[in-house]
Amino acid sequence: MPDSLKLGFAPFATPARIGASGVLIVFCDERLKFGPATAKAIAPAANLVSRAAKVERFAGKSCSTLELIVPEGLKIARLVVIGVGKGTGLGQKDLLKLGGIAIGKMPARAAEGMVFAELPAGALKGEQAADVALGIVLRAYAFDRYKTKRKEDEKTPEKRNMTVAVGDVAAARKAYAAREAISDGVLLARELVNEPANVLYPEEFARRTIALRKTGVAVEVLDIKAMKKLGMNALLGVGQGSVHESRLVVMRWNGGKAGDAPLAFIGKGVCFDTGGI
Repeated sequence: MPDSLKLGFAPFATPARIGASGVLIVFCDERLKFGPATAKAIAPAANLVSRAAKVERFAGKSCSTLELIVPEGLKIARLVVIGVGKGTGLGQKDLLKLGGIAIGKMPARAAEGMVFAELPAGALKGEQAADVALGIVLRAYAFDRYKTKRKEDEKTPEKRNMTVAVGDVAAARKAYAAREAISDGVLLARELVNEPANVLYPEEFARRTIALRKTGVAVEVLDIKAMKKLGMNALLGVGQGSVHESRLVVMRWNGGKAGDAPLAFIGKGVCFDTGGI
């Protein structure tokens, strides 16, 4: 999970929970129909939503959005309505996308947000709500480590709280545990890809992968001596074009059942490519 994002699950609540500067994000179908908990939460602004939808020609089409700034009757800064089309037959990819759209509609300076994981037919199941949460985390990632510092009035919040409101909090949290492992892996891969070659060279790459040991991954790092012993001369020959020494990392996850055949992924990670020396 991005360091700046804190994700949590909670029961459906009134918008006031996220505060006057918060953002509430809800879903509706192409009939502009909301789920029961959502309809109750935004009831004070129901007429305003209908009027805004008419003016903006918002018809609840899949992934379309309608935004209301400081909606009268709701003690929040912004209400975002995301269309889900017919609202039926949504698969994992659809839910991931909805989560991504939700966090994407959070203004840069907003620190509090809540997503109602509910369709017109009712609250999403734990697995479905977890997929929405995964979409939020993946979309929230940004690599700005080396960007110019923002001016004081342009700074974004150091911490952003995103709450996914659900019908069954325990089920959503349980379902998200496995997805969190996936998101952690995806974000680590993005970090490694985005780092420049003068920061992430073979030795540094190996050092970072060692941190995976705490998750239960067996990590073995082969240095030049070990690779020579194994006859990896082609790899070492390429590595001689750099001032940095070559390394080869072997990672093992013994998660299969006893007797299962191992599955191996072999990749060549190029930290710096001269185009051929």
